[in-house]
Formats: sequence, structure tokens, C-alpha cells
Amino acid sequence: MKIIKRLLLMAFVLTLLAFGGVYFAVTASLPVLEGEWGGHPLTQAVKIERDSHGVPTISAANDADRAYALGWLHGQDRYFQMDLLRRNAAGELSELFGSAALDWDREMRTHRFRARARQTIEALPEAQRTVIDSYTAGVNEGVASLGARPFEYLLLMQSVRPWSAEDSLLCLYSMYVDLQDHDGSYERSLDFMQTQLPADWFEFLRPQPADIGDDSKFHWEAPLAGDVTTRLALPEMPIAALLNGLAPGHTLAAYHWADEGIPGSNNWGVAGSRSHHGAAIVADDMHLGIRVPNTWYRASWYLEDGRRVTGATLPGTPAMVVGSNEKFAWGFTNTYGDWSEVVRLVTDDRRSQYLTPTGWREFDYHEEIIMVNNHPNPFTVRETIWGPVIGEDEQGNLLAYRWIAHDQQGANFEIMELSKALSSAEALAIASRSGVPAQNMMLADAEGNLSWSVFGAIPDRLWLDKQWVQDWSQQDGNWQGYRAAEDYPRVVADELDGYLWTANSQVLMDQRYPLIGDGGYDIGIRAGTIAERLAAKTKLNEADLLAIQLDTENRLLGRWADHLRDVVDIQPEPVFAAELLAILDEWDGHAEVSSVSYRLVSAYRQAVLENSLGPVYQALTLKDYQGFSVKRIDNFIDNPLWLLISEQPDHLLNPAFVSWEALLLNSARTAFSELTLNGLPADEATWGLAHQLHLQHPLSRAVPGLGYFLDMPQQAIAGDRKNVVRIQGRAFGASQRMVVAPGREADGIFHMPTGQSGHPFSEFYQAGHQDWVEGNPSPFLPQQTIYHLKLLPAAHN
Repeated sequence: MKIIKRLLLMAFVLTLLAFGGVYFAVTASLPVLEGEWGGHPLTQAVKIERDSHGVPTISAANDADRAYALGWLHGQDRYFQMDLLRRNAAGELSELFGSAALDWDREMRTHRFRARARQTIEALPEAQRTVIDSYTAGVNEGVASLGARPFEYLLLMQSVRPWSAEDSLLCLYSMYVDLQDHDGSYERSLDFMQTQLPADWFEFLRPQPADIGDDSKFHWEAPLAGDVTTRLALPEMPIAALLNGLAPGHTLAAYHWADEGIPGSNNWGVAGSRSHHGAAIVADDMHLGIRVPNTWYRASWYLEDGRRVTGATLPGTPAMVVGSNEKFAWGFTNTYGDWSEVVRLVTDDRRSQYLTPTGWREFDYHEEIIMVNNHPNPFTVRETIWGPVIGEDEQGNLLAYRWIAHDQQGANFEIMELSKALSSAEALAIASRSGVPAQNMMLADAEGNLSWSVFGAIPDRLWLDKQWVQDWSQQDGNWQGYRAAEDYPRVVADELDGYLWTANSQVLMDQRYPLIGDGGYDIGIRAGTIAERLAAKTKLNEADLLAIQLDTENRLLGRWADHLRDVVDIQPEPVFAAELLAILDEWDGHAEVSSVSYRLVSAYRQAVLENSLGPVYQALTLKDYQGFSVKRIDNFIDNPLWLLISEQPDHLLNPAFVSWEALLLNSARTAFSELTLNGLPADEATWGLAHQLHLQHPLSRAVPGLGYFLDMPQQAIAGDRKNVVRIQGRAFGASQRMVVAPGREADGIFHMPTGQSGHPFSEFYQAGHQDWVEGNPSPFLPQQTIYHLKLLPAAHN
């Protein structure tokens, strides 16, 4: 027994020592918050102050010194996140995570982003290169100044690879991959549908703004200019004949897929004539997939003229992405414009050459080496004059990809100039020179002016047609360079009663539409809700705009609630009908955590969709063409769906049902059964039980038990994946919320999920997160300083 006790005591002591060693190693990599640190390549000392949320304010003498300080902060707080961003675009994740990331790395190597980044860096103007080099030096010194390598590398047993100038461009490319198609999936899916479906079925189902002809109140689009011109019509071919032709011998009843539409961002604003104080106000919430830590890093700094720039930066780059500089404020949403083309190649029999307008050409080949567990994995990239080969169409023809991200005009650092601009006119000029994933830019100035334009390069197209995959062998491509600044579309608030809005839907439906084209818009329900809210008040302030950002009303589901009530009227079981009606009586159309009716109506719509049009999508999926994605082309599905169930034509009834009445009753029962799946009474099955926030650190998915320390708390949250202003999913939503008027930043509001620091033992790891969850109006500007840090030039060391 004495021996056993001693062994147990020894084991206990060793366990404590092990935990102590791990704790010491992890805490040693906490960021530096206070003191003076010398030996830096600066022209003058830089002062960094942090508030209780960890938001830094940088006081520096010039652009290069500011970039160095920001890089130092990014390196200290977010290096692993930055590393993942660069590796994501470069196709180098396998070096960290092994063969699990190999397929993704191969996809990314197709674009050769590291080689393109290197070429762009070498061609940078001297002033920009100086800033990038200074930022890079700051990142590396920031990491080196930690007491130990960041904890993620300790867990992965990996060393830290230094930052390089080209890595900052790779972070930008990673945003391209997040915001646009890297594989042409939208156009490839449309092309596949067009080849598989009769023309009338294709026009019925393809995503497009359309008038379904039932009632003007169901006209969902809300462009800034123009109007819907397409009238949707029911197809003539019976659905039974269509399904038999697409999938002969298959029994198709319902196809279950998560109809999520285009998850989206919002931005809007009011001119000074509509604000309480006379300055224009911008509201911006960029929606992205959310991990721990968050995409953005809050920061503030002073310019040489004394102005303060505040907003959100992207770790890995030295630019202020969205924010305010006291003269003007700016925000972005993704355009979902047509910024790429899929080119169907004409090849010789051996596929060694492809046809161009000037004759046959050999492919260019580039050998890429992907390191997997320290072993080289060769990968060959095949390129054309238009771009890399990305796959095949359903008939086996090779496809090339012409993408703006492959050009130097599409990826550069002109955005760094935006925060220093003195006027809206100067900012708009910068917009046309900037190489970023093209954005809807909302621009407000202190004089009360508000305008919209595209931020990012716009290709100069020769034509815009419905041939989703194009053959360029007989003519020299569709793109002839890029548009000049004077060609950029612009809308000012004075043209529209003093307010503007965007929400990933089609912004222009007039003669300027071809400038942007269609890259997979969202239906305009969110945009319409925002416009209605802005029109409802004569004067608005920052709190009013935040309330719109948090708006959870789903106007589209309102008609589905009415429709379900009509179905209940034909329900043959009185008790069941009474249960449904009792739930529907509390319907108010809002995706709030306490609502049972929202969950019911949402499930009913989904069941009707799957029972009616689901078999068509299932039949297309059975073709097993890797270029086809239902989720990529279902964003306007409510137009054909509503026309179908409104008219209920016999020839378009799913053959699995004897009548439309039977289909709708089945859908109602399916929706109700979803409420009781977990054994709860139906009237307790709230939306919040099904709609839980689950924000994870990348490592917690791979290492059991780490989630307790690294992930954000799981909790019910309001909002929905589509058709509400407050877009919100389990791990998707507003990556930031900002409401600010230039010159009145002290009245501004800023939200961000997770926190500033990526270190789980940092006091800033979750700072501000609960304000984001609850929608509390937390301040835009950094608050009272609690930490003081000074970086000294080498002469002071």
C-alpha cells in the first residue's frame, strides 16, 4: 500500500508538472501589452495604447512606421490565423495538417497564387513596397518578441515560418476564394442545367430576378436603379416526362438539401438630409464564415494631419478595410457580379494543344510541389492564354478559367490609400484602381453626401449573354482590359430620397447592368426590407441603423404562414389542425429564439420545396457531374416555387403524390414532425433550440477536448441563414457590424464576434463577443486606455 500511495503521489506530481509545463509554454506566447521595446527599424518611436477590448491606437510618424506597428500587433495577436490565410490561398495547408488538406491544396495550386503574388510584389510602386516591407518586418518581429511560439504551433509540433511580402497578397487571394468562385461553380452549374433541361424548364428554374405575375407585393427585388423585366412562366413539359428523361428507372420523391440561398452582407446609409445631425451615416455588416478568432482585427491610428482612422483591418495586410477617417466613412458588401468566365476549350485528339483565334497552341505546364508530412507530392498545373485548366464539362471537354484574381489589376495594395484620402471624390478614384474582390462600396462624408459605387477592378467586356460557358477559340476572348474610373457606375443618395442600400442582390437593373453582370446574386428580399425600414422614418440616427442590422423579420415567410393556415383548413384531423393553428397564432414573422411558429413555417416552406421541385434537383444530381452544385443556383428558388404552388398545375405535380392537396398536407405533417423530433411538445420547440451558435477554433475540430478552451460558448441566437437582414447561421454571420458618421465617430457603433486576440488566455479573447451576440451598442472608437506600449527605433536600443 505504501508503494501504491507513493506511485499515485508521484503520478499526481508528474501530472501537475506536465500541466504546469504546458501552461507555462502556452502563457509564454501571450502578446506584450506594456513597456518600452527597442531595436526596431523605425524612423521615430511609435506609441501603442490599448483599451479594455484590446483595440489598439497607433501614433506613428509616417506610413511605414504605422505599418510596422500594425504588423507587430498582427504578428503578436493573430499569427496562426494569418498563416492559415496565406496557406489557404497558396495551397500549403498540407504542411500543417497532412493529407487531410491535400485535395484542397491541389485546387488552390491550380491558381498558382504564390507565383502571382511574387510577380505583383516585384512590380509594386516604391512607396507601396516600402510600406509592405515595413509591415512584413513588423510581423516577424512581433512573433519573435513573444516568449514562445504561438500556442497552435506547440500543439501541432510545428515551427513558425517567417512572413514575407508576398504572403500579404496571399491573404487578399484568400478573400477572393471566400467571396468569389474559385472553380467557376456558378457558371458551370448553369451550363449543366441548360444542357440537361428543356429550354422552358431551364428558364423556369435558373436564378434570376423575375415577376411571377401574382401580386406586386410579392415583387421581391429592390435595385437602386431599374426594375424587373422578366416574366416567369410555367414550363409545358410534364414533370413526370422530365424526370423520366433525366433519371430513367429511378423513383424520385423528395430531395433533401439545405436551401440556404446566398448568405450575405448588408450595407446602407442615409445622407445628411435624413440624419439627425446632418452628417451622412454608413451602416455596414460584412457576413462571412466565422471561426475563432474572427476574420477582422480592430485598430485605430493617427495620420500626419491629425485625423484619426478607425475600423477593421485584415490580419496579414496593412490596410484599413472598412472604417472612418473623420472626412468620410466607407463600408463594403460583396457584389456577386460576373468577375470570371469559364472557357470551353477546343483541343486536338491528344489534348496536347488547344485552339485560339490565332491557331493551335501548346499548353503551358507548371510543376508544383505540395509538401505532405515532409514528403513532396508533385502536382502539375496546365495553363492556357486565358487561365488555368480547372476541369471538364459533362461531355469531357476541358475548361479553362478566366478570373480577375489572376491579373495584377485584380490584386494590389491600392486600398491602403483609401484611409488617407481627403474626399469622396478621391476615394472613388482609388476604388477604380484597387485590386480586391469587387465590392459594393457605400461612401458617406462629413458634408452629408452619400454614394454607391463598385470598389475593385471591372473588366471591359465585349458582350454579355446567356452562354454560361463560352468558346473563345474563334474570337480573342470576352475581356479587353479593364474599365477606366470614368466608366464606373455610381448612384448618389440625392437621387433616391436621401438613402441607399445594398444586400448582395442586383443593384442595377438599368442600362448599366452589363458593367457588373451576374455572378450569382441573392434574391432582393433583404435589400427590400432595408429600403422599407429606411423609408419609414424621416430622420435616423446611429441607433436606428443598428436596429435595422438586427432586424429579424422574414417578409417572404409571411405568405408561407398564410399558406399553411389555408392548408390547415383542409386538414382532416381536428386535433392536429388545432395544434398547428395554436402555433400559427403567435406568428409575427421574426426569427427570434423564442418563436415556435417561425421554426414551423420555415420547415413547412422547406418541405414544400423538397416535395415539389426536389425531384428535379435530385435527378440532376444523379448525373454525378462534379461541376454542378444545387446550393450554388437555388438562390431565386422562391420565384418558381411560389408560382408553382399558386397555380398547382396537374402536369407539374410530383408523381409521388396523388394531388397537390396531398403534397401540401404531407409537407405540413413533415414540418410539424420536425418540431417533435427531440421528444419535446411541439409548442416548446423554439427556433432557438434549432438555431444555435457554434463558433470553433480550427484546432478544436481536430483535437478532442480543446473546444472547451478554444471555442466560443454555444448559445441560441436570433436571425436566419436567408431572407432576413440579420443573416445568422451556426458558424456564419456578421463578421463585424459598424454604424458611423464621419466626424462623429464618438457616436458610432462597432460589433465583432469572438475578440481581438487569438490567444485563449488573453483577456481579449472574448472581449466584445457578447455585445455582438446580444446587439448591444458598443462604441466604435477605442475607449479608455489601460495599456501603454512604446516601440523604439534601433538608435534607442
